[in-house]
Order: sequence, then structure tokens, then C-alpha cells
Amino acid sequence: MSGFTYICAQHGSLTRVRDALVRHLAQLAGSVLNNGVLDQWLACWESAASEHKAMRLPLRLLRVGIDYLKTQPRDEGVLLQLPKEERALARQALGLPPETGLV
Repeated sequence: MSGFTYICAQHGSLTRVRDALVRHLAQLAGSVLNNGVLDQWLACWESAASEHKAMRLPLRLLRVGIDYLKTQPRDEGVLLQLPKEERALARQALGLPPETGLV
């Protein structure tokens, strides 16, 4: 995948890739992928894209989103790993309602 992210970066398409990674988190919730496969998928993306500064936030959101999806029942406390602004993005990507309270 590193070749893929390199080509995307060279052609100015990395923005689309990072947006898609986060935007489709909610679809992962309904997938048949088990935790091991989700971890492997995340590891591949982190390996391929972590060198790109523009991918740091999307990878962080993806990592925490996958951690959330692996909890049964779903534990929103996992999202507290992120700063409030990033948490709002993750919640939106996961199809969760906006945060309430002072957290």
C-alpha cells in the first residue's frame, strides 16, 4: 500500500484517500470483519501512510474508531483518547450523536 499512498501523494489525491478512510468508519460497524482483520487492515494503512504528515489525523481517527468498533457492547469511553475536536469528527464518522456534557 505504500506505493499506493506514494502515487496518491504524487498526484494530489491523498486528500481523497484520507477523507474516505474516516468517512467510511460507520460502514465498518456493519461489516463481517472480525477484530483481527480490522487490526490487520489498520496496520497496513499505518505502515503505508504514516510517513505522510497529511495522514496523521485520519490514521488517528481510524485507529480510535476501530478500537471503538471492537468493543462489545460499544464503549464510547474509547473515544476519550482523542481531543474534543477530533472526537467530534470520529463521532460523526461513526454515525454517533454529538457529545453532550462537559467531557
